[in-house]
Amino acid sequence: MLHVDVPTRQEITTLNRRRSEACVSIYLATTPLTQNIAISRTEFGNLSEQAFAQLEEIGFDKRRLSRPLLDER
Repeated sequence: MLHVDVPTRQEITTLNRRRSEACVSIYLATTPLTQNIAISRTEFGNLSEQAFAQLEEIGFDKRRLSRPLLDER
């Protein structure tokens, strides 16, 4: 069985209403196996840092950057 966390209608609506000078969405494979969670967390951190670096490269004011909120529900 494939483990999939499908966003709810409310989560999609909330995401759609979000407005900002810069928004980043990060998609990555995850696992329900606790022994492999560290891999996903590491990958999320790496992808987050890449996103911040890309924003800085295009001149986005890094004083305005905030670290990602993992869950805004």
